[in-house]
Order: sequence, then C-alpha cells, then structure tokens
Amino acid sequence: MNQSIHNAYWLSRFESILNSALAQHRAVSLIRVDLRFPEYMPVTIMDPDPDSAVISRFFASLKAKIQAYQRHKRRANKRVHATSLRYFWCREFGKEKGRKHYHVILLLNKDTWCSPGDFTVPSSLATLIQLAWCSTLHLEPWQGNGLVHFSRRAPFRKPTSSDARPSSDDTPVPGGCSETRKVSDKKSGEAAVLWIKRGDVEAMQKARNRASYLVKNETKLHDGSGQRNYGCSRGPGRLLDGR
Repeated sequence: MNQSIHNAYWLSRFESILNSALAQHRAVSLIRVDLRFPEYMPVTIMDPDPDSAVISRFFASLKAKIQAYQRHKRRANKRVHATSLRYFWCREFGKEKGRKHYHVILLLNKDTWCSPGDFTVPSSLATLIQLAWCSTLHLEPWQGNGLVHFSRRAPFRKPTSSDARPSSDDTPVPGGCSETRKVSDKKSGEAAVLWIKRGDVEAMQKARNRASYLVKNETKLHDGSGQRNYGCSRGPGRLLDGR
C-alpha cells in the first residue's frame, strides 16, 4: 500500500491555527525558522530529553522574551502592537549524521513584526529567537551562532515604484517594512517571511504549501519511542502586549 506523501491530519491542524491567527489579527507574518543543535553536542545528550520538553521550553522562553520586549516599549512610551504567538513544528533527523533538528513556523501579528530582522539588532525577532533557543539548550548567547537559520530566496529586485506595496510573497529587509525586496518565484528556496492578510486566498495557499514541507512523512523517524514528530500551539492565543 502506498503511503501518503504528507500527513493530512497535521496539515489540517496547521490550517486551523492559521485561521485562528487571522481571526485575531488582520494580517500575520508567517516566519519559517530551523533550530539546530551544536555540532559538539553528542546525539546521546539529546536523546534523553523528550522532544516535547525541548520545544516547549523554547516556545515558553520566546513568549517571555516577546513579552519583555513589549513591556520595554510600553515603559518607553512607544506604540505597542499586541501579538499572539502561534506555532507549528516538526522534528527531523539528518540523513548523513542522524542529528535531530526542528523546522518551525511562527505566526505573529504583522504590525508587531513584519520580518525576523537581523541578528545584530538586539530588539529584532531574530535575536529574540536565537536567545530563546540558547536558553532552551542552556547555552550562552555567543554559543548560538549558526544554530538558528531563516530560509531565504534569491535573487531579489527592489520595487520599481517608491510607493509599490509588497505582495504577500515579498521579503522585508532588516530595516523594516517600508523597504522591500521582491523575491523571485524560482525554486531556489523560500522567503523567510510570508505576509498573509485576512481573506487573501493566494497567500493562504502559499502558507499551506510551506506547511506541507514540514509534514512530509518520508523525513520523519517512526521508531516507536513515543516522541512526537509534530506539534503546534493550542488554545485561543494569549495576547503579548507588555502588560
């Protein structure tokens, strides 16, 4: 009997959390990130720690750091855009060395973060994600270089018009949303961020396509260990607003 290429159940779960995010925010940023372990960390060290514990610590840490970021902005009398944090993840193992890693999709209010930004900026989402992953692995921040990866698509071109609005497949540069890089449709990888507006059928399909990559059955380990290959956020989605 032929096995299905994708896990239909988890793909439907992703669609559910995406719909919940869009019910809460008029537009969301879908950010795809890969989380890896240090090369010097033996596989035997990772094995005793259940996947649910590792990834749960990561999301709890990221939520706390986002809340602290929002609180800092509020105390500085800056405008705060509340955001929920919804997520979808899968675990995979490298074909050559068998090392475990995670593919993660984050869904946030686009008004809060329109892109992951740059690791050199302390307040960027990319930095918060890296710090959260380091905290999860009990590492110092400087030890996290190369462990968090955002996929990029190239080449790019700038909009020809100064007032050209980005489509749902534009990748914002680290400086913000006002300047964008138009990504190519060539199959050379995907943009790290996808903007999805409520009711945008085309962007919704692109989001589903990205989730499909995470739910491929062929790249998952089915060893009877009881550890999960997939997981996602649950509940209504608490707003992180710094209060």
